[in-house]
Amino acid sequence: MKAICSAEGYLTSCTFDYLSQTVSNKLFVISIFSFAYLIPMSLIIYFYSRIVGLVVNHEKALKEQVRTMIIINLCISYFVCVPWYVM
Repeated sequence: MKAICSAEGYLTSCTFDYLSQTVSNKLFVISIFSFAYLIPMSLIIYFYSRIVGLVVNHEKALKEQVRTMIIINLCISYFVCVPWYVM
């Protein structure tokens, strides 16, 4: 199979011929777009959204834990300090 290249830009480099309308060129452009852009970008978006979801859930759990610790601290300080005020 013969490689067909065409000059691009300022004629300083060459690339595959994306302007011709042959079936092999269309298939090559579609496969390059799919495997070099679409699939990696989809994976990146999916996994980063999962990471963000886990971080948000962890922050909710930490807020609940802080709320519980504040309530426990208030209860302990109440039961420790009230006898001093009563006496």
